[in-house]
Amino acid sequence: MSVNSNHNSNHMAHHANQWRTSSNQQQPQQPQQSQQTRKPYSLPGLIRKKKFIENSYPGISLPPQISQNPKSPIANYVSLKWGYQPSYQTVKCLIEGQQRYRSFVLADQLPDRNVEGCGDDVVAKTSEQLAALDALYQLQALGLLEKPETQVQPQSQPQAKQFHHFLSDGATGLDFELSKRFIDFYCQKFNMRHFADAYQKYSSSTKSKKKHSDGWECVIVIANLSMGSAKHSNKRQATQLAYIDATKYLEKCDNGLWLEFEQSIKGEKADKAEKAAMEAHKGATLSYQASNKVQEILNNIIDDTKSSKLYSKRPYNDEDDDITTRPSTPTSLTNPASKKQFKPRRAPAKRHLENKSLSMSKDLEFYNTNQQFEKIRQQRASLPIFTQAEEVVKSVNENMITVLMAATGSGKTTQMPQLLLDDAIQHGRGGKCNILCTQPRRIAAISVAQRVAAERGEKLGKRVGYQVRFESKKAEPHGSINFCTTGVFLRRMQSALEESESVDSNAEGDAQRYGLLDEITHVVVDEVHERDIDTDLTLVVLKRLIADRQARGKPLKVILMSATIDSDLFQNYFASVNNGVPAPVADIPGRSYPVTKHFLDDYLEDLKAVPEREGGWVWREKNVNEYMRNEFRSEVGGDEIEIPYPLVALTIAHVLSFSRNADGHLLIFLPGWDEIKAVQTILEEQQLCGINFNDSSKYSIHVLHSSVPVQEQQKIFEPCEDGIRRIILSTNVAETSVTIPDVVYVVDAARVKEKRYDAERHMSQLVSAWVGKSNLNQRAGRAGRHREGEYYGVLSKRRYESLAAHQTVEMKRVDLSEVVLRVKALNFPGLEVEDVLAQAIEPPAPERVKLALDRLYLIGAINKKKELTSLGKVLLQLPIEAPIGKLILYATFFRCLDPALTLAAILTNRDPFVAPLDHRAEANAAKQKWSRLEYKSDPFTILNAYEAWWALHSAGRHSQAWDFVNENFLSRATLLQIRQVKEHLYKSLESLKLTDFMTADPALNKSKIGAEKLRARRGELIVPEYLNTNARSKPLLAALIAMSCSPNFALRTGDRNHRTAAEKSVFIHSSSVLHPRNEKDEVAYKKQMDHFNKHIVSFQEKTKNISNLSAGPGGKEPQVMLRMCTRLDLMVYAIFGAAEIKLDDYSGDYVLDDWVTLFGATSQLESLRRLKAMVHSCMLRAFEGVHAGSALEQTEMYNDEEVYKLDNMLLLQSEEEAEQSNEEKLSPKEQVELDVMANNVVFLLNQFANDKAELEGKVLRKHAPSAGKKNASSSSYGN
Repeated sequence: MSVNSNHNSNHMAHHANQWRTSSNQQQPQQPQQSQQTRKPYSLPGLIRKKKFIENSYPGISLPPQISQNPKSPIANYVSLKWGYQPSYQTVKCLIEGQQRYRSFVLADQLPDRNVEGCGDDVVAKTSEQLAALDALYQLQALGLLEKPETQVQPQSQPQAKQFHHFLSDGATGLDFELSKRFIDFYCQKFNMRHFADAYQKYSSSTKSKKKHSDGWECVIVIANLSMGSAKHSNKRQATQLAYIDATKYLEKCDNGLWLEFEQSIKGEKADKAEKAAMEAHKGATLSYQASNKVQEILNNIIDDTKSSKLYSKRPYNDEDDDITTRPSTPTSLTNPASKKQFKPRRAPAKRHLENKSLSMSKDLEFYNTNQQFEKIRQQRASLPIFTQAEEVVKSVNENMITVLMAATGSGKTTQMPQLLLDDAIQHGRGGKCNILCTQPRRIAAISVAQRVAAERGEKLGKRVGYQVRFESKKAEPHGSINFCTTGVFLRRMQSALEESESVDSNAEGDAQRYGLLDEITHVVVDEVHERDIDTDLTLVVLKRLIADRQARGKPLKVILMSATIDSDLFQNYFASVNNGVPAPVADIPGRSYPVTKHFLDDYLEDLKAVPEREGGWVWREKNVNEYMRNEFRSEVGGDEIEIPYPLVALTIAHVLSFSRNADGHLLIFLPGWDEIKAVQTILEEQQLCGINFNDSSKYSIHVLHSSVPVQEQQKIFEPCEDGIRRIILSTNVAETSVTIPDVVYVVDAARVKEKRYDAERHMSQLVSAWVGKSNLNQRAGRAGRHREGEYYGVLSKRRYESLAAHQTVEMKRVDLSEVVLRVKALNFPGLEVEDVLAQAIEPPAPERVKLALDRLYLIGAINKKKELTSLGKVLLQLPIEAPIGKLILYATFFRCLDPALTLAAILTNRDPFVAPLDHRAEANAAKQKWSRLEYKSDPFTILNAYEAWWALHSAGRHSQAWDFVNENFLSRATLLQIRQVKEHLYKSLESLKLTDFMTADPALNKSKIGAEKLRARRGELIVPEYLNTNARSKPLLAALIAMSCSPNFALRTGDRNHRTAAEKSVFIHSSSVLHPRNEKDEVAYKKQMDHFNKHIVSFQEKTKNISNLSAGPGGKEPQVMLRMCTRLDLMVYAIFGAAEIKLDDYSGDYVLDDWVTLFGATSQLESLRRLKAMVHSCMLRAFEGVHAGSALEQTEMYNDEEVYKLDNMLLLQSEEEAEQSNEEKLSPKEQVELDVMANNVVFLLNQFANDKAELEGKVLRKHAPSAGKKNASSSSYGN
């Protein structure tokens, strides 16, 4: 018996005992047997089967469509008459000595009687159907079924309700309606059922020996115990009085229950508007019909899976509805506080560190005296931070936390780590000093590491290194400086924090505790003002790590650095781990030159004086004029106005024009890739101010953006040829940390791309937001790093004055799902996720955290108890977002890994198809070539084009590959990035031993597998054939896409309209191949759509881009647009996309995710629901096995050098945990069963799709564009 049921039984026993022992109060009469053992309640009369009910109403007939599904018309009748859904009361009982379920449903309340249906059956759901059928016959006999009377409306000024019954306080009035609601509340709280048993009482006359009615008696039975009773001459009155009696008794037993009930009523009223809004979005319906062959396959899978060892060993799952074989709750779930145990590691030998320190001291002396480093030493010494180096280092040595306010150009980023390391070397501690510096961006971490290594005259990877996502060149251990992104730092913390709670700190001798990050002596958090999620979470982790290291006598020094920072906020945040006092602040002035700021007010007349042919045409552009009106009106507007690209380009040309005889490069700040490409296109295609930007002897245009390969971005740091001026188009990546040589002029759009997430509607709004004043000043400062500079802001002075001091911190505006998962990974002992995030420097709203937890629950990464599931534990080991990680894990087990890895890389990158403004139609046509009419999908379209490109590129046919990219309007940089992400994802799977795990099938060719692994070791990405046996199944690939998109689904409701669970009207984005206007044959499309009727579409992102006036004139609300869409088969959506298929207790309908109702044969829908639950349970068992296998791999002992070099510090387990992991590993039999189940599910999906295609094939073959055949590619996963 579960804990909950024990609690309920004890609660009922307590009430029953009070009833039996309280002799001073009058108690309701109760049947004697209810005080005995908990046997089924015995009811008089005959079993009310379907035949019995039909025979009870001679001459009354019901239409077949009503009698076949009686619950639906009853629901409609009650809803229309009374405004609520009918409630079915079901109890297990004995009738005629046989165990049955008896169900009651109240359909109507008439002045003289109640219309109440009653039915009996061995299955509870069937008894409800029979109760509804009984009620329908009664309504038909009364003539109420055809034209039900609507509910009587209350008077405009209702009289105050008069009560005749009161609770124990003598003041709280009670009536039947309130009592009935209380009993329902009570039973729901304790997970019990109740029913009202009303029967007539008879007495015998001694004279006539005839029975006379003494009226009606009703008993309220809860969990087979009588809780209230009443007598009355009228059955209805007896029932109502019995409910009142039961309520009075239960309230007297426990007054707290009534108070809780009152609170629940208040909550219901508060939620009424929200529920009404949700109801408005319900009503989406889809029809499900499976062929006999599909149903046979489905039933066979269910039967085979249910009898498998894999299913019987499934981990506890709170969604599991198979009570007959539900597994017991494992220890790991009942004791969530249990931790991994780490094997103690030896600290580095003291002599080794002494020798290392001596060697470093000699190297530093050589560096300080050798003439070849004289120039670089002078450059370093000239930086402002050197003027206060001694004071800053002293502050760091004397305090746990130091806040370093260092102006732009002070040298803080490159010099602070070196000052700390050099100080340690000079004091003989060089070998013990290990400094970890975090940077917010990859390019910053890499470029700063390269710069620092060069300044020290060392090769990168010796004493200076870096580690970023998918790339690492770390320094040698003991006496090092490592730069990393904040994301990588958090992943290392994942192991270190867990270890700090598990290793015995009282261990003796050589086993004295030495943590995975104990070698780190300093953590430098640079650009802390940016306040991205990783930085805020890093501060939470550091605060806890500092306290841990303090307690163990191994202090950790933390330095927070920024040019613009609210020092009070950070000082006070760390006061609790700094002996209760605010952290000290070191203020370093910058070596920056004056920068003159110009706004539109200052140079607008110069721009307007430019001749028409040289750029004056800009003022005829609609968006430029609209922008100018907005900037110079009395009250400046918000973020909605589009950036005036022609005006930005003209400003760039103007700056170059008046400084034609000068040197100095231009740095232009734009919010994103699209804006950069738009400005670049204008510069290259228009001669503004008489400047030819294509003249490579004078000008060189560069792009600084995260999607550009690092090697390309590095060119801007290299010396430039004489006479050439660089125009660097950049996002805010160049705002901090990165210093670009010889930049003298800055042109700034003063915007930044911000993604703002509406968690309630699962909507990301991509906004070109105005920057804060601190950000604008940072950008201006880039012009004054080497000499006096000039700043040109494409905004008015009035706009500048209206800017906020700082940008909105990221944790307050983006989706928190990944943050929550990361916090779960850090596993703060004794703290829930909500508690951890509440400790952030500026914590997010609790309701947003809750919604993020709900999102992870939908993915399956956590269970209802907010604990990581076996899937969640495996997802933590993958360097990618949880939904995409789930996609590639399922793809491995379902053996379609190669295309799935490509899809994962596609879904995490930008669309490689580009659409230049002047070639948009051609670009769109090129994209359409890779789409298939019968299976429309944006990811499939990209996949097809990518595979065709890669076939050329990998074969060494580079010239043809270049031509292919140009002809198809593809971004080569994005295609290469997709390839790189794909390779790293595969390596992550290999590190989990997941690829080896899938070789357990004895039928696999082991020698062929070995050959493929050998090729992989040579550097080739070869996804083995045995992992791709189902790679050509488009329904399976669509299922993986659907899984990664959940809950982002839309239902087509018109030619162009769709609806989601949250919105009634959304639209496919024009860039999608699913957009109607992208069809070449509009007539064929409409015919196809009419034939397909409603269909489900998955989408990766739902946006409302308020940075552009997409809503059109009149100030209308911008349309909600769906991007990266895929059309889905209904079976694919039901099994892999929807979070749950729920059987509605009221209507008997099968509902997907509380918004899409399925219509079809009940047996087919129930089978679909059962299969979904079984697949989910079996996959949880598979992930449990993977996690256990991965844990076993970590039991090997590593020395310090090896552990330090691990990219993601491995968890070392105890022998006891290793033994437990061994038990949780999948047996060979389970692995075979898993493979069989997966292949059978794929076969099922394919058969369902084939049946659908056969049904619709005539339409598709008749109307499919001939171009689809002509342009078929060598790869066609979308075919």
